[in-house]
Amino acid sequence: MLLQLVAFAVVVSYYQVDFVREALSHLEQLKERHGYLFAGAASAIAGALLPEAAKLVIQPGFRLRDRGEEVLFLLVLFFFNGMLVDGFYRLVGHLFGSGIDVPTVLGKTLVDMLGFTPFVALPIVMFAFAIRRHGYRPMDGVREVARTGPVAWYLKRVVPILLPNWAFWVPMVLLIYSMPSGLQIVMFAGALSAWSLVMVFIGNDEATREAEQLTLPVSTTSVDASPGDASAPAASR
Repeated sequence: MLLQLVAFAVVVSYYQVDFVREALSHLEQLKERHGYLFAGAASAIAGALLPEAAKLVIQPGFRLRDRGEEVLFLLVLFFFNGMLVDGFYRLVGHLFGSGIDVPTVLGKTLVDMLGFTPFVALPIVMFAFAIRRHGYRPMDGVREVARTGPVAWYLKRVVPILLPNWAFWVPMVLLIYSMPSGLQIVMFAGALSAWSLVMVFIGNDEATREAEQLTLPVSTTSVDASPGDASAPAASR
């Protein structure tokens, strides 16, 4: 909720504070000048480079050179994803217009969250991670989908992340579509960077607590933990 409140403050400030509007206008001009390349680069920086930079700062012993293949994968994925999202924003702009009235914003959000996200964006991202699971071999990713069956694969890989995705992105998308067309991809990149950094800090905190748990006596880590209890790890911390 905090991230959504920050985004809300940015939107309000854009319309109410001249300094903020002027600052964002420079990014809007860059977007207009470079189009899809700007969208792809902004997404790649937000989704790949910033999280890796954060890991260098907060994770002792983290070495970027050991993750060259992974970083390249993330850069390509988020660059493509940024261009895909920008293309979708242009499409709904043509369909609904560039207004920021309530019907227009709601219409774009519904098409985004009930159409584009569950049936285009998330399946593409999850398929990309299937390729990564198989050592970055695309055909092995295709075979995974074929072996499981497209519908079963979708139910297994995409459906479980829909609710968390909607919980974060529905409020964000409402705010994104409340901005001028040229700044929507900028807002998207900002939201993506914030979410990615939060995930890095959460992951680092989990790793720290697991390391601390390993130093505790066995009897301490097993308190309230029954076999097969999904909440057992949380109960032991």
